[in-house]
Amino acid sequence: MINIVIGKVHQIYTDITSDDIARYVRQILAEDEYHRMKPTEVAKEVVAIITGSPTRKKRRPSSKAPASKNICDYISNT
Repeated sequence: MINIVIGKVHQIYTDITSDDIARYVRQILAEDEYHRMKPTEVAKEVVAIITGSPTRKKRRPSSKAPASKNICDYISNT
């Protein structure tokens, strides 16, 4: 994934070194607790770090809602 992101970012910012981009990618992947980010999303985050503009984090669904398979148990307990 690092090489894909380096290639995408180098298309836009040719003056940034590959080592810097790899460091940013590792930083972003360390913060991705669900490990669901795609290379294009990681590239957007790297560009946001380079430009200094923060990106909004996506909201994760809360775990308070019952799973569909447990809906009968949920209804019977209330």
